[in-house]
Amino acid sequence: VDAINAYSTNEPNVLKLRDIQYNIIAPINYRIDFYSDVLFTTEEELRAHPERIEAMRRATLKGWHYAMDHQEEIIDLLINKYHVEASRDHLEFEAAEMRKLILPDLVEIGHMNPMRWQHMADTFVHAGLAKPDYSLEGFIYDPEPKRIPVWVVPVLIAALIVLAIITLVTYYLYRLNRRLSNTQDHLEESEKRLQLALAAANQGWFDLDIRTGEAAISKECAGILGLDPEARHNTLNKWKDNIHADDREATMAAFQRCLDNGGPVTMEYRRHIPDRGWTWIRSVGQITEWGPAHQPLRMIGIHTDISEQKMVALELERQARTDHLTGVSNRGYFMELAEHELRRSVRYGTPLTVFMMDIDFFKQINDRYGHKVGDTVLKKLTEVCLDELREVDIIGRMGGEEFAIILPETVISEGAEVAERLRKTIANTAIPMEAGLPLHCTVSIGVTALSSMDDNIDVLLNLADKALYEAKNSGRNSVCISG
Repeated sequence: VDAINAYSTNEPNVLKLRDIQYNIIAPINYRIDFYSDVLFTTEEELRAHPERIEAMRRATLKGWHYAMDHQEEIIDLLINKYHVEASRDHLEFEAAEMRKLILPDLVEIGHMNPMRWQHMADTFVHAGLAKPDYSLEGFIYDPEPKRIPVWVVPVLIAALIVLAIITLVTYYLYRLNRRLSNTQDHLEESEKRLQLALAAANQGWFDLDIRTGEAAISKECAGILGLDPEARHNTLNKWKDNIHADDREATMAAFQRCLDNGGPVTMEYRRHIPDRGWTWIRSVGQITEWGPAHQPLRMIGIHTDISEQKMVALELERQARTDHLTGVSNRGYFMELAEHELRRSVRYGTPLTVFMMDIDFFKQINDRYGHKVGDTVLKKLTEVCLDELREVDIIGRMGGEEFAIILPETVISEGAEVAERLRKTIANTAIPMEAGLPLHCTVSIGVTALSSMDDNIDVLLNLADKALYEAKNSGRNSVCISG
């Protein structure tokens, strides 16, 4: 025959043993980069037996991990127990080729790239095999769906209850104030109740005359906004002053929406307050009086200091995205940033360089000096990288002593220079020890670059990883460029 359908893990070895010359036509070289041999189930099975689904997946992955880590043992099992017809040499060839495809040291076994599924689906649509209005929502099984901490739900429920109570009290007092506007005694009593409710919730009220820009504010409101606590009358411009530049446009747009439709409208923004710095504020406003031609005349609302809640949310988000030891991006967040940067490079046609970096003989460092020293080496390495790289560059710890780096808008020649400078700096860096002379370590770096608009991040990391292993095989403490 002129051509046959073959597996790269099987037929090439058979042809080689028979001394038959051959040429491989690989689909991936023609933009056909599809998943195959996929483990799947039905939504009905997942709903009815989630524990069985997880157990099946866990057992399958455990088997693959064991097979990758104990190849000789598995080959013995195939020969002695299952009596396969293939020779040991052929099984060793198959195992080596399979490892190149799986890349268990680089890509987590079982990981599926959503962008690759998107590419597969778009290809089927283009070929007329699928409808263009498809959705991949929920298509990939998530063994660990993100769960909020157990304390968040009770706190949110309590906060909603308090907010509902405050809203009802505020509304009640407002209506009471309107009905008793001609009776000064009742008006003062309503104001006291409103102040008491807002003070209990650490909120402050304002009453803005839109025509003049003058506002009556409570003492609590003045404290929240960093204004004179004794002042009871302020202006709209004083409120606008010192809003963070990044929040000003969205805040003013929300304010305008309130003027246009009456609200209520909620705004969250940072405001610079003396002695407190940038403070997160939540403002809720509503138009209560209209003039001719639907012209807004009066707005009332509340201000709340939400800095503490924001800090908690930001810290939880940071912890979810950061490697706890080195402080750089963890694998998951790095892949997210890398996908975003790759899409940007493809969209605007800008260059992109990718590194894979590995500490040489790191296991020997751990074995000789202990894991505490190993952790110190990892942290020092990331400090050097952050000092040498630009702010726009992206670095992530992929696991163990392996790191990946993205250099946006950088051609491969410039990236190679950066890699070489980084290698030399690390090699010349002394890592202090609690006892004895300082420790030195070296790194091997593999470099590649975006060369095709169809490349995905998995392909680029694979190419950089192959170059990394070339650097290690050539004696370590070196930089190798893919291709």
